[in-house]
Amino acid sequence: MNALCTTTPGLMMAMRLSRLVMIGSPMLIAMKGADGRIVDYFETWDINAGDALLQLLAPALSPELSVEHWPGRIWGSRPPEPTGLRLQDAPTFVVLPGFGNDCIDYLAPLGQDAEVGLQACLGRRGVTSVVSPVKRIDWLKVFLNGLMDEDFRAGNGTAPGAFGWYLDMAKELVENSVRSSGLPVVLLGHSAGGWLARALMSREGRPWVEANVAGLVTLGAPHLPPPEWIMDMTRGCLRNLNIEHPGAHFKDLAFYVTVAGDAIVGKKQEGNVPILELVQSASQESTAYNSYEVVCGDGEATGDGVVPLVAAHLDGAEQLTLKGCLHSINIAGTTRPTDRSYMCESFVDEWLPFVAERLRSV
Repeated sequence: MNALCTTTPGLMMAMRLSRLVMIGSPMLIAMKGADGRIVDYFETWDINAGDALLQLLAPALSPELSVEHWPGRIWGSRPPEPTGLRLQDAPTFVVLPGFGNDCIDYLAPLGQDAEVGLQACLGRRGVTSVVSPVKRIDWLKVFLNGLMDEDFRAGNGTAPGAFGWYLDMAKELVENSVRSSGLPVVLLGHSAGGWLARALMSREGRPWVEANVAGLVTLGAPHLPPPEWIMDMTRGCLRNLNIEHPGAHFKDLAFYVTVAGDAIVGKKQEGNVPILELVQSASQESTAYNSYEVVCGDGEATGDGVVPLVAAHLDGAEQLTLKGCLHSINIAGTTRPTDRSYMCESFVDEWLPFVAERLRSV
């Protein structure tokens, strides 16, 4: 019997590849697999035989590994050393999570390796960071506290009420960091963590801000309340914060930087369900439409896919808009990770130098 007749397709490919590796001839063709992997003995390739053999022998990629972040990561390459900015003697950055986020989202997002997380990304650039230890379940406290707060129920709430637990947690982390380093910190607020950082500064007052805060940086934070005809999801907390301490209120004590993304124009799609689309969406544009409409009243605005550009900047702050930058660790409306958010390698290299310039002036 011809031995080739009893050989498995995988071994046949390996034999074919081995012969070509010895010859050293490259093979050119289109990949058929959904993630670019070899799936068929008869397909052609646009990679050399050695790389093809490695793909054949490697296990299929899970969704969290299929996001590159940097060249070669999905095949085991370590993160490259940053070629640009590396801060020296920088203050600690205190990361304040967005609404619904967990501290793990900034450490090892969506089951990916810690090296792709925001904390590791900042560390490679000389920045020590700590993340407020918020758990996803903690956000239920907003509703539980709100039920006990007559003003919150009436849409006239304040952050120290429903969000007091969050502010207390952030304050403790800030003060511990200051004691440890001897330097005021940079508050780094993502999404709702941006306006809640302002709420913390507002609650604690000028002496506390002067002693503990060098600056505030917000990433995709909704700083403006919605129009009157749109239900305020903060139940008045954001509106009252802007009345009491509008804009960059403590600008004489700390620098303010607001970073926004300009990546997706909202587009209405018939039959879309706003809450359901947070986890299962027909399109990013549809999810953006629903989110923008809630935040600013205009679903067809542009923004980072969750927060519209018009709401993400603060009067009196240094403002930076990033083209193509998405809101969070996942593609909005899905559970798929992304390498195009504020917290990812390439975009950190866009906003961190901007922040470093402000640090040099402190």
